[in-house]
Amino acid sequence: MVISLNGTCNARPLFHIILPYEVRFLHDLLDNFSSTEWISLASSLSIIISQGLTSDEVATLASFFSALGDNLDIIASGKSG
Repeated sequence: MVISLNGTCNARPLFHIILPYEVRFLHDLLDNFSSTEWISLASSLSIIISQGLTSDEVATLASFFSALGDNLDIIASGKSG
């Protein structure tokens, strides 16, 4: 990413910079998930991520992911309008 002195930026979208082809393929695959599959994935990831963590660490991660979801919701509502 290059930022000029006048504050403009000629960066490509972040999605294309940090996500290789395999991850974009995974994104396309996940885009076709049903609501029950999303629930199963979220439950499974929660169990896997929380293993070996203290309750305080799990609570911190829960707060972080809640804030992340809230911000994504705000971004999505701005894009739909």
